[in-house]
Amino acid sequence: MIWFSFFHGGEYHPSVTELFPYFAERDSREDILALFPIEMAFNLGLFCLDISWYQEAIDLFNKSFAQNNDPANLANIGNVYIHLSDFNKAVDYMSRAIEITNRGFRKSKSAVALYHFDRAAAFINLKNFGPARADFNDAIRLDPSLEEEIEDIWQRYGPGDNWLK
Repeated sequence: MIWFSFFHGGEYHPSVTELFPYFAERDSREDILALFPIEMAFNLGLFCLDISWYQEAIDLFNKSFAQNNDPANLANIGNVYIHLSDFNKAVDYMSRAIEITNRGFRKSKSAVALYHFDRAAAFINLKNFGPARADFNDAIRLDPSLEEEIEDIWQRYGPGDNWLK
């Protein structure tokens, strides 16, 4: 059972488990999502991604992005497209997220490293190893703790060479 509670603006919002009995009474996913305020679009988008409601996740991340221009929304849309195996769209959304952070939207280095990491994963699935290598190097530069995981991924799914070349 999924368990998390929402707090927004000092207001308590019920957890998913508290609302779960009411979900069965709803006619559609839209009815379920209407139970939550729009300010919670990002967190609700993460929930939808976790339970494989991909179109709903995309819609919610777009709504959240319209409110706050946070590139994390675009990166999460990219992650949805990775789950859907639409790697070209994943690359596009990750690229937009990286571009916004490069233009000055303040995000932690580890968050931006994950944008590069995820875009590299999409590039690998497209067998586009040059840009994947560049993104992995950027990810390590921003968050050195990713190096071992990246080395493992490159050895398993890359072209079989040393990724540092």
